[in-house]
Amino acid sequence: MSGMNLALGSARLDPFDQFPVQLTTQHHRLLHHWLSTYATMMFDDAHGQAFNPMRDVWCPLDLSNAASFNAIMAHSAAHLARMQGLRQSKEALKFKAEAVRIVQVWMEDPERALSDDVLAAVLRLLTYERYWGTEAEWHVHYNGLSNLIQARGGIEALQSNWRLELTTFLVSLMSKPSWFDCSNQIEELSGQHLAARLHPVLGDTVNLHRIRCLWLLSFVQDVGTFRANSPEIYSHGTSQFPAIKEALGLLKLHLRQNETGSMRQGPCTDSEFTRLACLFFICTLLQQSTSDSRAATDLSGRPSHYDTQLVSYLNTFLDSSRPQWYGSIENLYTTLFCTFDASWRTGLNMEYIRNMTGIMASMTGGVRYGVERCLLNILCRTESNGFDAFDEEWTPDLLLSQIPPQ
Repeated sequence: MSGMNLALGSARLDPFDQFPVQLTTQHHRLLHHWLSTYATMMFDDAHGQAFNPMRDVWCPLDLSNAASFNAIMAHSAAHLARMQGLRQSKEALKFKAEAVRIVQVWMEDPERALSDDVLAAVLRLLTYERYWGTEAEWHVHYNGLSNLIQARGGIEALQSNWRLELTTFLVSLMSKPSWFDCSNQIEELSGQHLAARLHPVLGDTVNLHRIRCLWLLSFVQDVGTFRANSPEIYSHGTSQFPAIKEALGLLKLHLRQNETGSMRQGPCTDSEFTRLACLFFICTLLQQSTSDSRAATDLSGRPSHYDTQLVSYLNTFLDSSRPQWYGSIENLYTTLFCTFDASWRTGLNMEYIRNMTGIMASMTGGVRYGVERCLLNILCRTESNGFDAFDEEWTPDLLLSQIPPQ
């Protein structure tokens, strides 16, 4: 990181005026922050032949036109403000407004209204709203993107621009702006889909791998949003729910006893898959409870609280079934996925969670390990806002900066 920071800090980022706008000092600062966020993925030469979603997809799209560039500047400004402890960024809103203005101008031009530039810009505005806006604003851009795709003739019509084809296809699988929501169509990425080999996009195994890598980037960003949208959990962990806390402690202990670290090699083992699935189950339920609460209080502008009734329901269930799962992650998996039934009140989909686990299992061992550490760090905080050495520094931002090409 220090070498990369030195290189960026001492050089002109646009010596040949190749950026879509004339760079200012403000642009330089935000570009530096944006590139630093994805340091390993952008600058790790050890994986030159591996697919790199930032270098190979998002960076070319973000620098392809002025609207996309302003949207990523908004994203960078909002992220920088959050790191500085600010809840809102006027700078981010300014760049977002400029991106929207440019798109509106293009939409009034018949020759440009359905262009790749418009699609790329709307995709980045969707990214901004996912993490810094509201679900309602996300749906506005999502519906706009859907209309553009339909007018272009469907996603198949984007094959001439494979970057747009893959990113647009991934977004089309979403109905809610978080992969922790079971209403999304993630089964197509799991490799279990019966018609996958006939799919116009996923029928190509290279495309499937690339879309999974793009999904990983999106998922890790969702982990950061999950933390931001669950301030009570991040401040105090699950101390109010002792049975859930005990189940998480079991998963954490198993990880510590059976994993050698972030450099682990080899495919995902059965026990690792079981542990990941249990962790994703708990996170998905907590996300659902937070989403339900936010839907009722979204206009308040205050940090949301999670639905304690829903979380208490899981806690009571785990407490009453403790003899069935205590001391065994395999038994905990069976208890959660085969005995617990909350679909009638939460919209939980066990198969969705298994599919999400399967996609994560296809990633490298270091990435899987980092995702587990981040989620356990969020969920296992103590009442004193502390954490032990096992959790130290494992944050979504750190993981994002260290994800290697896959």
